[in-house]
Amino acid sequence: MPKQVDHDAYRRELIDQCVELFAQRGYAALTMREIARTLGVSTGTLYHYFPTKQAIFSEVARRAMQTDAGFLEAVLAAAGPQERLVALVAHVAADEERLVQQLLVLMEVLRLEGEGSPLLEQVHTMAREYVAGVVVLLELPDPAVARALLAQINGHLLAREIEGVPIDFDALRSQLTLLMTWRTS
Repeated sequence: MPKQVDHDAYRRELIDQCVELFAQRGYAALTMREIARTLGVSTGTLYHYFPTKQAIFSEVARRAMQTDAGFLEAVLAAAGPQERLVALVAHVAADEERLVQQLLVLMEVLRLEGEGSPLLEQVHTMAREYVAGVVVLLELPDPAVARALLAQINGHLLAREIEGVPIDFDALRSQLTLLMTWRTS
């Protein structure tokens, strides 16, 4: 009797492995053949589930969005914007490594993909969704404040990589609290 395969579960398993692979090796450095070899599957199997490397990256990006959306839903239960900000910083601290890796891969894709690329459009859509999520999370009346908050967080994540210095999450929380005051001016 042939082995029954849960194709959806197997596809998710491949994506989970690719998250770390893209983070470690970079988007540009990987070919479909290299991805298949590293995952321990045939190229035919990989192509069965994903027609292109861009399709794999697209799924990896969707998985990241789902992870962060799940966090946002949990944090919305916090009492108010300030408590939610504390929870947001705690989330960044707890998930720091994944967020740094995600940011580095996104930067690489932005550098490599040309204008009008479906992958570039997906990254732009994701960015808008993150801004919208922060607006809701922190009850901000202006998306510009949410963009400033996200830029501050991303800046700290990048500085960690560039300078090799750990993030001071208390300082980050204080800086974000100051940025939130824009909403009242």
